[in-house]
Amino acid sequence: DNVSFRASGYYSNSKSDRVDASEVSDPFFSLQFLTPLSNLLERDDNGELLIQPDPRAVEENPLYVIENLNINRERSRFLGNFGAEYSPFSWMTFSGSLSYDRSDRDYREFADKGFKSIDPEAENEGEIEKESFVQEALNYDFTLSFNRDFGDFTGRSQFKYQVEDTQFE
Repeated sequence: DNVSFRASGYYSNSKSDRVDASEVSDPFFSLQFLTPLSNLLERDDNGELLIQPDPRAVEENPLYVIENLNINRERSRFLGNFGAEYSPFSWMTFSGSLSYDRSDRDYREFADKGFKSIDPEAENEGEIEKESFVQEALNYDFTLSFNRDFGDFTGRSQFKYQVEDTQFE
């Protein structure tokens, strides 16, 4: 009963293909600038959605952006923690813990050649973008604690050593 151990772990993984405001302009932002009678499903002779279904609007068709811009995000994360505590005497405790945190993020974007824009000067030769990030953190600490009564007085002392190391690639 003078020794105790603890451990915890967590893992998550997510995938998303949602186009949102963090990568490109929010496709649904343009809805407020289109007239209510705009036909967002109207297609041209090639079967593509019209980029500007309302010629008086200053924004592009949000459905065109969603249909023609391919964005994929993958994220995973692992967290682990181990700890121990040892009390050789009722007034002395030695404890330590080790924590590991890793986060992986992958981002891919593809816009085919000819991706349209309402900007007449825009020339789209297509785009492929790929980004990957890894972040790791390793943290550990050791603590030696003293807590002892001396008559009406209590003496407390604590010595701690802590390391936090984070890497980002």
